[in-house]
Amino acid sequence: MESCDVDIEEPNNLQESSMKITHSVGETRATQVDTQCSNPSKTTCSRKHSKVWDLFFELPLARDKIPREKCRRCGKVMLRQMKRCSLSQSKSPSTMRANSDICVFRKKIMLAIIRHDLPFQFVEYEGIRDALRYIHEVNLIVQDELKKMDDSVIKIRESVKYLKGSQHRKQKFRECINLVSLLPMRALRQDVPTRWNSTFMMLESALYYRRAFMQLMRSDLKQSLSY
Repeated sequence: MESCDVDIEEPNNLQESSMKITHSVGETRATQVDTQCSNPSKTTCSRKHSKVWDLFFELPLARDKIPREKCRRCGKVMLRQMKRCSLSQSKSPSTMRANSDICVFRKKIMLAIIRHDLPFQFVEYEGIRDALRYIHEVNLIVQDELKKMDDSVIKIRESVKYLKGSQHRKQKFRECINLVSLLPMRALRQDVPTRWNSTFMMLESALYYRRAFMQLMRSDLKQSLSY
């Protein structure tokens, strides 16, 4: 049986990303960004991600200030949404998805750059700290969502640790990859629990090798029954 190499990556230490920004930002540009953020109908800051917007488009607000949408196919005009969603126990359907306003983040970055005149160590200043604090809050929202599937994440994390425990298990996993006819195209990653993006990459790689994991489980079960 041919052996195939699958990298099992170690969690990397946290590295601070450096930001490079052009040296001067004029007041005119700042005014333009401020105007765009305050008028979401003329900017892509308030981008809508739901597939329903492939079928509907927003209408200008009428005198009653009630948002309405129009069907792209039949032309029927409808209210934007119900006051209470039947699929959620929350009072507003908007709470079903964690929203992060990228426009707020861009505005905070812009104001910090203008306020501090672009020093190289701008991350130490109050304006940038305020912007990073906003991003941290978004990260906490993601962590809360990950907790809802915490059991599955823990099982996958422990499975990766199990493979990393010995060279023999790594080689056995490579053999299982060959048996299920998978190509070792990506590394099997282990996540850092404090970094949600590393958890996503771990889940992505584990899903790719899920058949190899099942084959390894059956192989270990047969071996344990033989003793």
